[in-house]
Amino acid sequence: MAKHILFGALTMALDCFSRWPLRGIFQAMSTARPDNSEQQRTPSAMNRFLATLALALFASIATAKTLPYDPAVVTLQGTLLSGDGMTPDGKKLKFPAIRLAEPISVPEDEPRDWSAEKGVVLLHLALDDKNMAAFKRLKGKPVKVTGKLFHSDNGNHQTNVLIFAVSITPIE
Repeated sequence: MAKHILFGALTMALDCFSRWPLRGIFQAMSTARPDNSEQQRTPSAMNRFLATLALALFASIATAKTLPYDPAVVTLQGTLLSGDGMTPDGKKLKFPAIRLAEPISVPEDEPRDWSAEKGVVLLHLALDDKNMAAFKRLKGKPVKVTGKLFHSDNGNHQTNVLIFAVSITPIE
């Protein structure tokens, strides 16, 4: 059924792009560069580009792996980085994070009033001392992070979904 929904959404997106009212603007832009005639972008080329972009967006959201919140233990793959955040009083800060190799989704958790999240690609890492040392050592590198997902519940949390890391291991 999900394939049918995705196919329908893509068909609608392609139809919208083929009837896009700004076609004349793109045509004017494509003829305004006579010195680059071999690289001109016609309206149909622009429509194909936008349709491909829409397809990639829909596909990434549709293929997002669904993972449960705590108490389940999950393993994520991605790259460690220092994210740019802000304290509740407005001061800038850096926070430990993982940029996922593939987006995830997390379903709603009613008893704890944690909302569903879709297309998550950046997670704030909640780290103990051992995993903070691993984060510092492996920052900028591809890793596997194993831990429990939870939803933000205060101003110190920098992303909607966080992970309390149990282990961080490099991907060889």
